[in-house]
Amino acid sequence: MGEELAGLEVLARMTDSKIKIQEVVPSWLLVTYDIPHNEAGDKARSVFLQEASAIGAIRHTDSVYLMPDSPEARTLALRLAKTEGGEVWVWGSAKSLNHQEDATVRYDKAFKPMLKEISERLDKMGAYQYTGHQKRVLQMLPRTEKLLADVEGAVTRRGSEVYSVWLELLKGRFAQIMRH
Repeated sequence: MGEELAGLEVLARMTDSKIKIQEVVPSWLLVTYDIPHNEAGDKARSVFLQEASAIGAIRHTDSVYLMPDSPEARTLALRLAKTEGGEVWVWGSAKSLNHQEDATVRYDKAFKPMLKEISERLDKMGAYQYTGHQKRVLQMLPRTEKLLADVEGAVTRRGSEVYSVWLELLKGRFAQIMRH
C-alpha cells in the first residue's frame, strides 16, 4: 500500500472513521501477439485466451490484451511466445497515476459484459428449468461454472466491492439453479 494510503488508514483508525481503502491494480501488462493460423498456433492462442481470461485479462482489440502484471501473466506470455512462427510483445506497467487510473477504468469496464453474460446464462438456465428442460440446464452448466470461476479470480484480484457483490449474487443464483 502506498504511503499516502497507509497514512490515511492510520488517520481513519485514530479518528474512529469508517473508510475502506482499496488500491488500484498497481502494474499492468499489455500483451500483443501475431500467431500463425495453423494447428499449433490455434491451440496456443486458444490456451492463452482461456488462461488469460481466468487471471483477469481483458481484450483491448484483436490480439491485444491488458492484464494485471503477475507471474501468471508473464508465464502466459512466455508460453505463447514459444509458438513457432509467432511473435509476442509485452509492454510493462503504467507508472504514472493517470495511466494507472485509465487502465483501471478500462479494466473495470470489461467486467460488466462478463458479469452480464453470466447473468443472461443463468436467466436461460432458470427458464429451461421452469419449463422442464433439465437436459439444456445440464448442457449449459460446465461453461457457466467456468465463467463464474474465471470472473471470480479476476474480481478477487481487482478487489472491487461492487463487483464482489454482483458476483456473490450470481453465485447465489447459480447455487439455486443447482439445488433444483
